[in-house]
Amino acid sequence: MTKAELQREAQPLCDKSFTVSDPGSKYTAWSSVSTLIQKDLLLKTHSPARYSLTEKGLELAEKLEGRGAERDSQGAPASLPGVPESKGRDTGPHGGRRRRRRRKKSHQKTRAKAGPSRRPKPEEAATGGG
Repeated sequence: MTKAELQREAQPLCDKSFTVSDPGSKYTAWSSVSTLIQKDLLLKTHSPARYSLTEKGLELAEKLEGRGAERDSQGAPASLPGVPESKGRDTGPHGGRRRRRRRKKSHQKTRAKAGPSRRPKPEEAATGGG
């Protein structure tokens, strides 16, 4: 199913919008799709993208459908069976991309300190140096 089809089918089951972010936030319900992919619950294929449940995702969906909309004492959805809880790291809806960007910048700084690497110009290569 395409992104638009998935959003249309899933929106009635969501308490957040797939297309409009809350005031003061840049995230929508769609932002969490990467987490579902990382946890091997959803599979993204093709270009343009098509989405489908994995075997693990289908099992979880069937469990959730069987138990209804159970909620904890604060009214939040109960923890999902088969989905491990966070280990205290809040990676946000993009699964830690922010950390990867920092590492990349760090790598660029290290490289800049070591001096730029440059290829010899064609005329330098032909004459054996500069």
